[in-house]
Amino acid sequence: MGRIASSIEDSINRIARWLPHQGPIKEFIHHNTLHAFQAFPFHEGCLRASRLYGSWAYFPLAHYRDLYREGLVDDGALIEIFEQATNCEFVVGLHDASPTGRANWSQLKEALLSPDLDDYVPQPGITESGIRSRWGSHHQLHMGHLVHPVLFRLVGQYLDQGVAMWGAPHPEYTLFRFVADLVKDSWLPLWPFSSARIRDDFDLDPSDIVEKILARFLGPESSSLYERYLLEMCLAHPGWSGMVRELELHPENLVERRGVSLLDFCALELMAEYEYVCKHLGPDFPSLGGISEQLPYEPGYQLIETRAEQAAGLWQAAFERTYRRRFLRQLDWPARRLRSGDGSPQTQVDIQAFFCLDDREGSVRRHLEAQDPTIETYGFAGFFGVDCVFQGIDDAFPFKHCPAPVHPKHLIRERRLTSRQDAKSLKIHEIQDGSHTLVRGFVISQTLGLWAAVKLALSIFRPSLNPLATSSLQCVDSESTMAVHRTQDKVDEDGFFAGYSDTEMADRVGNLLRASGLVASGLAGLIVFVGHGASSVNNPYFAAYDCGACSGKGGGPNARAIALMANRPEVRAILRERGLDIQPTTWFLGALHDTTRDEMQYYDLESVPATHHSLLLRFQSAMEISVALNAKERCRRFANVSPKIDPRDAILAVRRRAVSIFEPRPELNHATNAVCIVGRRQVSKGLDLNRRCFLNSYDPTLDPTGEILASLLLAVVPVCGGINLEYYFSRTDPVHYGAGSKLPHNIQALIGVINGTDGDLLTGLPTQMTEVHDPFRLLFLVEQTSLLALKAARANPEIFEWIENGWIQYLCLDIEDGQIYEFHGGEMRLSATSPEASRT
Repeated sequence: MGRIASSIEDSINRIARWLPHQGPIKEFIHHNTLHAFQAFPFHEGCLRASRLYGSWAYFPLAHYRDLYREGLVDDGALIEIFEQATNCEFVVGLHDASPTGRANWSQLKEALLSPDLDDYVPQPGITESGIRSRWGSHHQLHMGHLVHPVLFRLVGQYLDQGVAMWGAPHPEYTLFRFVADLVKDSWLPLWPFSSARIRDDFDLDPSDIVEKILARFLGPESSSLYERYLLEMCLAHPGWSGMVRELELHPENLVERRGVSLLDFCALELMAEYEYVCKHLGPDFPSLGGISEQLPYEPGYQLIETRAEQAAGLWQAAFERTYRRRFLRQLDWPARRLRSGDGSPQTQVDIQAFFCLDDREGSVRRHLEAQDPTIETYGFAGFFGVDCVFQGIDDAFPFKHCPAPVHPKHLIRERRLTSRQDAKSLKIHEIQDGSHTLVRGFVISQTLGLWAAVKLALSIFRPSLNPLATSSLQCVDSESTMAVHRTQDKVDEDGFFAGYSDTEMADRVGNLLRASGLVASGLAGLIVFVGHGASSVNNPYFAAYDCGACSGKGGGPNARAIALMANRPEVRAILRERGLDIQPTTWFLGALHDTTRDEMQYYDLESVPATHHSLLLRFQSAMEISVALNAKERCRRFANVSPKIDPRDAILAVRRRAVSIFEPRPELNHATNAVCIVGRRQVSKGLDLNRRCFLNSYDPTLDPTGEILASLLLAVVPVCGGINLEYYFSRTDPVHYGAGSKLPHNIQALIGVINGTDGDLLTGLPTQMTEVHDPFRLLFLVEQTSLLALKAARANPEIFEWIENGWIQYLCLDIEDGQIYEFHGGEMRLSATSPEASRT
């Protein structure tokens, strides 16, 4: 690696940076697949990652040519990219080849469309061309085929969360000690770990084992290569390596915690490799020798782009620019701003509804506002500022319900209003436990098994909700109350406060209302917080369909909690002292929108005052029509549903999809996401943005210093940017960055997904979630002055890295001159697509 590692532990910590950061599937949280490369400019980071992993940074050139012929890349965008690519060697080469010594955009287009240009093909990654690959190329010893089946089964058995019939015999041990005791206590050999050559090594520390074996593989004089060998070994199975590291850092993400570490994992793998090498080559095998090439992330590494890669980069930039030009043209902000200020009387607002900023909710908001002009909608991160862990009545453990970077300190529990017990559920559990015994298992399989087969066959032709379905409508129990208020200031054994104090509640309610700009327009009589979740069956990626701001959980508990907080008289009294006066005529209500079934659920309806019943009925009626229209809109993208379907039939169609065990696409989730708008509703109200836009409410006129905008960016950029880039990379390379097709997937240990019955854990998203996605970097548009937009972006270094290095496209809709500014070269510049720039 160019330097001697100070210790094996330090080397492990360094290589972990380049592994996937995907946690267990029950908490599937979208993130930037190439987070480790964010310190580089976007296109450079993509190419460096391509060198390391052997992955695709772009589509093949032939695919871009097809996009051009389909009109998804236009000449105007190509011209803009050509004019900006003055340092691109591909463009400079056209200058050299031109008789006049000056190229023009038509020459660029001709060169890009030329079939003579060699297509873009990724170079081999370090697992195929590195020092460890010499076991195969020099000695015909393929470590993956020999070691991985044994290693994966052991670690899967150890981490198992309830799939296995028999659990790990020593789950309280570390992974290393777990395998050591299996080897020493088992009557049967556990090959290769039971070999006499390595059996005694279990008495050593794992770091000593790693150093000892690497010294034998590479030679003591090549200690600078130890870290590289470990990296190549871990990247040969990035799914398992990354999962082990994530569970080492966040053991709380497992219901049944395990003492697992990447060091233990590497030590076990090296022990197995050593035994196989000795077995096939003899104990006096030759060392692998040295290697001089630098890795793509090391200082001094010279990134040399191929001509095809440069062409693909130009195509991708033009692809993104084409959509950007068309979106901003559709926005038509100057004209919309003039119309909004034309002096016409404003419609009275009777109801205000908060939705998650999720791109799937934009179309529901549009339909709702069209159904009833007296309803005003807002967008906010779907946890609604309630940073908690939540434990429902039927939950054995509490689960996190706030964004991944947030560390909650508050626990909210449901309490049953009656002593009713779910006898049916208890009987099912008793039957399941009995099926694991010899006699009862045989009887149950012969009797109930036939009936289960009949029910399975019927569910294919008449799908319906059943206990096997993951239903977001069950995330809150209708016959329960929620313990939101804290009565004593002490923490439990896990360090959580049982609820919130009145002051803490006032903080969260006040911050949400002020950040959204709701205070300026005044509060309506009824304010509804609508969380969201998704129901599906036979879907290991169910958490990826739920609310990302709730750590892959349904947002119902958060919506119910914030409404209960806002209705407390004590909270309103504190807010009144702070200048936010919530009148007694205003009532807050929690609800949930199931985005797969397009179904609504409302909470605490019995508490709604009689004076607000008419408003509630109006909202429910308007939402009933809106979700039906939304279902019809969603059906446009389903190949087996007619686009002319009636809204009532569309509801039935999407609900059948949600419970069909053979349906790999219950919904298309965030596919085609491309834009995030942080601003007032008037910027996008009434526009059909084709379900591609995240919408976060923000009133720039209430933020003269930009501090509110800076706080919003801190949450919105990682959440929306992470969603966008995970879809981006899963689409461009479904093998290295995505999970391939869902069809051969199986759950492994209830923590991840594998293909078939064996192999590495899959990371990223399956093709059924990305196949219609256009990989654009998120177009992040904030409504503010260009100076304050830049100030807010620079306020947090982690957020500014996203913007400065181009992992999102940062634009500002200036509230003073109505022009579009874009971040470029460290400043906000008038965009080429801005009306003023177009005139000049």
